[in-house]
Amino acid sequence: MTDSAPPSTIFRYHSPNIDRLLGMIQTGNFTIRLAHPSEFNDVNDTAIPINVDPHQKMVREYTQVLESAYCYIYKAQEEANHEGIEIDMQTLIIYAMQESWYGKRLRLEKCRMKKEQADFFRRQLKSHVSNYFKEQHIKLSQGLSSNLGVCCFTTDILSPTMWGYYAKNIGYAFEYDGEKIAEIGKDGYGIHPIIYQPDTTDKTKEFLQILVSSLKSFIPYLDDFEDMVDELSVSEDGVITWGVLEESAKILGNATNTISKEILADDRTLNLAIKHSLHKSKEWEHEKEWRLLMPLNADAKDEERYITVFPKAIYLGYRMPEADVQKIMQALHETNSPIKLYQVQPNLMTQKLDIRELR
Repeated sequence: MTDSAPPSTIFRYHSPNIDRLLGMIQTGNFTIRLAHPSEFNDVNDTAIPINVDPHQKMVREYTQVLESAYCYIYKAQEEANHEGIEIDMQTLIIYAMQESWYGKRLRLEKCRMKKEQADFFRRQLKSHVSNYFKEQHIKLSQGLSSNLGVCCFTTDILSPTMWGYYAKNIGYAFEYDGEKIAEIGKDGYGIHPIIYQPDTTDKTKEFLQILVSSLKSFIPYLDDFEDMVDELSVSEDGVITWGVLEESAKILGNATNTISKEILADDRTLNLAIKHSLHKSKEWEHEKEWRLLMPLNADAKDEERYITVFPKAIYLGYRMPEADVQKIMQALHETNSPIKLYQVQPNLMTQKLDIRELR
């Protein structure tokens, strides 16, 4: 994370919504909205490089683990039925997973399954494991920033590209005091400049440690769980293979959703997301972006996304209808607002934008 001092002046573009702007002027309640990174235009924005794509070796290996667990469950149930004993399902699953990880690997044919049935079951199990890995990859890679709120600013108020893209040239932009925006951020969040160089450093091992510590609370019977990390974490071709831990947790009481929430709420995961949220492709460099980062729960209600910040000035797009310009000037006058008002306009000689003061 950068420690750059905030700029003295910073801007934020808005799409055309004259009624919302007039409402803020009349009430004096000027707000900015925090967004989750998943709402951004750039699909790679804040996407943390984690290599969890499954391959055939992984799928085959973990299919064998689950196949073995199924066999132990079958054999234990058969023995319990013979003895007339009822077995708690959670206890049974824990026992089966212990045996499939630490004990002898069993094949479906050992459970009196015919070869055709065993092959069919194995194919179905393999398909399930493969699909589950893919689902978790998408879920976790997209969800790492789900507890992070972001508001984007720029130091460039004369960008034709951003006026056209974000304000359609008929919208508006606010000017803020950069130091006041910086005061909003707290506890390691704050406002930071974007680094226009993608951070492609593999974060898989770092994330694996977060995953392991989260899973420990759901798999208490693994006494030497920490020692297993090195053995399970990397396959022969260097691909991280933590998927078996997620799948095992799913079998242990179908705790996947709870685990995912624990991982995403973990401070280390959030710090990882914060650091990575400050990197973008060089293709976006023209935006001269700064970001305000704030905590924002994944299930935050819409009203929880807004922060009140009073602007220094309002800039209007050069294609804003004159009638709307007059309404804004009248509202500022009637409320005796200290906010200055400007309008950008094209300079045909320089092919750039100029600023005209209206109030």
